[in-house]
Amino acid sequence: MQAHFELALETDTFVLILDADGPKSITNDAGRVVPRVEAMVGGLGRRKLYYRDSDGRFDQLQTSNGRYTSIAPCSPHQQSILSEWLEETHAGHAHPTPGRTRFT
Repeated sequence: MQAHFELALETDTFVLILDADGPKSITNDAGRVVPRVEAMVGGLGRRKLYYRDSDGRFDQLQTSNGRYTSIAPCSPHQQSILSEWLEETHAGHAHPTPGRTRFT
């Protein structure tokens, strides 16, 4: 059993994934989610990896050398901006780079 998620936004500074209510949450499967995202996007490099959990809250999966290290909560400002960009992407406006792909 592993987390199911969707790749929602990918830019040169961050990647955003969305929890897709799998048997495990991104939070509870972070150590296996990070390498899967790394493979999907050709490596994170210096980009940050954010995710929206099943409650709609955004957090950051912190990484070092392509490996998960910890979870950091996003600030209220980050919550607002990530939510806004996600809404714009769904509305068809390409703010960062849209792209929704589901991974199970």
